[in-house]
Amino acid sequence: MTVDGNREIGVPQRVVEMASLNAQDAKHSKALVMARFVVARLLTSVVLFLTVTLFVFILFANLLGVIPGFESPTMFPSVPLGCAAATFLYYNAAGIRANGPGKYLAHFAGPVWWLAPIMLPIELVSHMARPLSLTIRLYANMFAGEQVTLAFLSLTYFVVPVVFMGLHLFVSLLQAYIFMLMTMIYVAGAVAHEH
Repeated sequence: MTVDGNREIGVPQRVVEMASLNAQDAKHSKALVMARFVVARLLTSVVLFLTVTLFVFILFANLLGVIPGFESPTMFPSVPLGCAAATFLYYNAAGIRANGPGKYLAHFAGPVWWLAPIMLPIELVSHMARPLSLTIRLYANMFAGEQVTLAFLSLTYFVVPVVFMGLHLFVSLLQAYIFMLMTMIYVAGAVAHEH
């Protein structure tokens, strides 16, 4: 770490400064300013550790299926459900911590009070569907990838399974990335301060 004036600057601060320089070059476009804010919040909080831990866990759990004789733990519904439940609990707790219980629950009601009877059920169903979506997406993709790899492995043991094992590697990486990205999006939405 280096010292700039009276404060220390680490890697997260350097990333934020680079984003701010890019924002200045682009005449402070709103998208880059928002990206700078999101990067700063994510890199300096527990969210980074949660998302990286989920990414590494899911990636290695997915890659176990490539080893002959092993099955991916994520092709059983309980493992993705556990990861999705942890994500659900964390992003709700982060939203309550960032906004307070009253303001966090008020965002379920919508932007104006007279929309609350319509928005409240929609928001509740949306939030309850998130763990289901994360679970089914990871479980179904890994189960299907495992079954395709096993089917072609049973037909021939030479060249053809290598292609599907490569596909399994790609799907494993992609599913871990998607789960991590969705977790970041859910947390960012929960901690956002409406203006």
